[in-house]
Amino acid sequence: MNLRLFPAIITLLFSISFSQSFLYIVRGSGSIDSVDIDAISKITFSTSEMIISGASKTISLSDINLLLFADSSIPVPNNIEDEADKPVLDKTEISPNPFNPLVHVKFNLLAAGHTDVTVMSSRGEIVAELINKKLSAGYYDFMWDGNTETGARAASGTYIFRISINQKNICKRAIMIR
Repeated sequence: MNLRLFPAIITLLFSISFSQSFLYIVRGSGSIDSVDIDAISKITFSTSEMIISGASKTISLSDINLLLFADSSIPVPNNIEDEADKPVLDKTEISPNPFNPLVHVKFNLLAAGHTDVTVMSSRGEIVAELINKKLSAGYYDFMWDGNTETGARAASGTYIFRISINQKNICKRAIMIR
């Protein structure tokens, strides 16, 4: 996220009523913070940080990968990558990036497990599911053709590729340019 294009300080007052209920902050470390929108009184951006008043959070802009306003019914993992447990994936790659419209999701599964590879829009909506079944350990390469589950062409934009193995998640993003 390149917020350096904004003026030095931007203040957004939340005087309007949002239908969404959470702000999700995806950090560079892989963790996800969620903030109840009702708790936010003001968000201030400076040249180096984002300050969320009311929720008492200050985050370095260089640590933010993605900001999402989302309804509470959209499932968002607590952690993108759980480093406390034994790793389940190795050599995760989304290529090419950017892509048009074919993209490969490659990874080395270190142990057998139920695997779900899902393509989501930047709003957290599921666009396509590439695989959802138990896989044995090994190297995998799945391809997404840029079409939705209904067969429609997905629009140009940023997509999140969520790889879930036994409920442990890794998310990568890539940009489709048509």
